[in-house]
Amino acid sequence: MKTFFLPLRPASFFIFLSLLLGIFAGGIYPDFLAFIYPILFFISVFICFSLFLYKRLTFILFLGLIFACGFLSIQSKLVPKLPAHHISHFLDTQKIKMTARVISFKKHHKKRYSIIILLQSREIKNNPKEILSGKLKLNIYGASENTLQFGDIIQFSSRIKSIKNFKNPGGFDYKRHLKLKGIYGTAYTDPKKIKVLTTKEHMGFILKLIRKIENIRTDYYDYISSHTKDSESSKIIMSLITGKKEIISPDMRDLFSKAGVSHLLAISGLHLSIVSILFFSFFNKILSCFPHLTISGKSKKMAGVLSLFPIIGYAIFTGFSPSTQRALIMIIILLLSFVSEKEKDIVSS
Repeated sequence: MKTFFLPLRPASFFIFLSLLLGIFAGGIYPDFLAFIYPILFFISVFICFSLFLYKRLTFILFLGLIFACGFLSIQSKLVPKLPAHHISHFLDTQKIKMTARVISFKKHHKKRYSIIILLQSREIKNNPKEILSGKLKLNIYGASENTLQFGDIIQFSSRIKSIKNFKNPGGFDYKRHLKLKGIYGTAYTDPKKIKVLTTKEHMGFILKLIRKIENIRTDYYDYISSHTKDSESSKIIMSLITGKKEIISPDMRDLFSKAGVSHLLAISGLHLSIVSILFFSFFNKILSCFPHLTISGKSKKMAGVLSLFPIIGYAIFTGFSPSTQRALIMIIILLLSFVSEKEKDIVSS
């Protein structure tokens, strides 16, 4: 049988490399958006011609298409087309009454906690309710009996402040960091001034499960914090288990960086690998008690599938940070390839 074409091997590595280079180039040239669409068009046309004229060139052109997609993906974050009702048009103005939905877990700090909210509408005095869109970082000072949870619909009044850097040469670009997350402003309020509009009747099963996981995480944090009087060792334990890196003091984080072990504080491959091995061994041990599963070799495959559920639950429990998402995707692919009896390829992995 004649081969369609021979791609560069391993193909997944070159696809990843093209995507990575596209994202990198898009970050360097944020004003190059007008030229990328014609390039996309011509590459697509050339791919169609190469299918009939020179098939070996198809994969090379396909990599160019992946490069352009990577370029566009970062451009949509750095130079987005924002609607007229976006929050970026109402920064540093008068106080606004807003309705929003909580889309993140709480981040605990020394005298406050912060959440990310997705805005839905706004009300200004003597004006009707209007649509308001965009993400906002909400800082809440003080304590209250009714703590906000993931999925809550809330209503509060506050001024929206623009995000600013510290203007230190070569320093961390905090504004760009939040912009890549789609966050354009911050707000401050008191928990007693927040009205929660959520009712249990409007919650689905998935939302209730996520809120339950968040409650367990918060309860663990409160338990360790109350029994250790906020010592540095307790903060490290809480960070290693719950992923709350923000509670560790800057001096302690500097010590971890100087020792070269700061990666331990980020919930990533090391943590999820330990969790996956523990649950895989546990499920495999139980399923091995059934002779027909052991003889057929299905016990390990079923253990791999069952391990996915606690691993995903732990990833959500730790806050689902980018490093956790990356490690979770890798472990899911590894377990699914084991279940489907695929041969491993280190470079592709």
